[in-house]
Formats: sequence, structure tokens, C-alpha cells
Amino acid sequence: MKKSGLTGANPTDRGKKGTKKSILTDGKGIPLSVIVDGANRHDKKLVIYRETRVF
Repeated sequence: MKKSGLTGANPTDRGKKGTKKSILTDGKGIPLSVIVDGANRHDKKLVIYRETRVF
């Protein structure tokens, strides 16, 4: 596969650092739980953790 100089870096590079914010709200939009973790953490693990930490 040949890479062109015009395309730039791959936006799906999973080796990069970042932050993921996961917010659980009720039907009115009131926050019930907020979790901030590394972007490389799988969503399923955040959901399991979040369900045990509701305000």
C-alpha cells in the first residue's frame, strides 16, 4: 500500500494518547455519573465501572 504525502497521518492510530469522557444522564439531562479515562480503554469496561459509581 502506497502512502501519499497529501493524506497525512492515519486518524485511527490507536497508539496515540488521549482522553475519553463518559457521561451518564437521566431523561432530563441531569448527570448521574462522569468517568474520565484514557482513550485506549475499551467502552465496555467504562460502562461496567460507571454502573457501580452512580451518584
